[in-house]
Parts: sequence; C-alpha cells; structure tokens
Amino acid sequence: MSTGVALAKFWTKRGLGRLGQAIRTARESEGKSLADIVDLVYQRTGYKLSKKTIGNVENNVGEPKYNTLVAIAAAGFVINEAKSKPFTEDEFNDIAAEVLDPLTGQYCQSKKNSWNQDQRQEELIGTVA
Repeated sequence: MSTGVALAKFWTKRGLGRLGQAIRTARESEGKSLADIVDLVYQRTGYKLSKKTIGNVENNVGEPKYNTLVAIAAAGFVINEAKSKPFTEDEFNDIAAEVLDPLTGQYCQSKKNSWNQDQRQEELIGTVA
C-alpha cells in the first residue's frame, strides 16, 4: 500500500564532494575554464553563475543552491558514462545524496554500502592529482 509520501534524499558533504569532482573532471576533460562554464551555463539555461560559485561547487565549499546544480546539469557537459549522455538534474541530486555513483553512473543498493569507500576515495584523489 502506497502512502503517497516520497522518500527524501538529503545531500551529504561527501556526496556533494563527489559531485563537485565529477563536474571538475568533466570541465577539465573538455579543456574548459571556469569562465567557459559560466558562459556555457548562461547560453544553455539563461541562469547566471559566477566563476566563484562553480569553483565552490567543484571544491565542495559550502552547500550550493539547488538552482545552481540544476543549471550546471542543464548545461549538459557532465556525462554519465553508463548512459553516454549528460547527467540529469535528478541524477545530480542522487549523486549528492550518495545513491548514484558518479564514476560508474550506477545506482547503489543502499546508502550504507553505496561505494567501496577506500577504493573510490583513492580513485577520486587520483583524479585530482
């Protein structure tokens, strides 16, 4: 029997960090600067972001506004390799809530066992270096 109540997905610091790293990796793999992404987001969405805002998202500084993540997702440059298409705003939310692995594009069985923490941490640190 359905209660009609949606399951809440709360963002975590770790989830936002992984999302920020995915955004940075996508930007750098395309050879784009923060200014390039500001322009891209504005061209595709009409939403104005600053370089500082995008940098803060990439560096996991603070908690971004929901609309910021929606605009970055809508710009379409962060690719879900499992689907060979950009991550959607819902998938961004799922990454931030630690239920979608940004490295594989696969959903996790449970948040507690969402990612092999040590392995994923090494992979993420390896992509920063």
